[in-house]
Amino acid sequence: MDKDIISVKANDRQEDVANLVKKYDINMVPVTNEENKLIGIITVDDIIDVLEKKTVKTLKKCQRLIRLRMNTLTSLLLKWLGSGSFG
Repeated sequence: MDKDIISVKANDRQEDVANLVKKYDINMVPVTNEENKLIGIITVDDIIDVLEKKTVKTLKKCQRLIRLRMNTLTSLLLKWLGSGSFG
């Protein structure tokens, strides 16, 4: 039996599992408990789903920040234009 089997524990971070799959160019990784007994398998599809959700969440945060900045800039521009202190 091969003792160098790549596996992860159930409480390993998702990013760490994704990096492991990328590093070793594997399509799935076994999940083991503290006694190294198989309790599940994580596939590349599982990792893609998680990364996709995280990417969408990050993009939504960026979108909210951009809207906030645009509203602030618009407000400042309108105040400046209303003040008549240009050119």
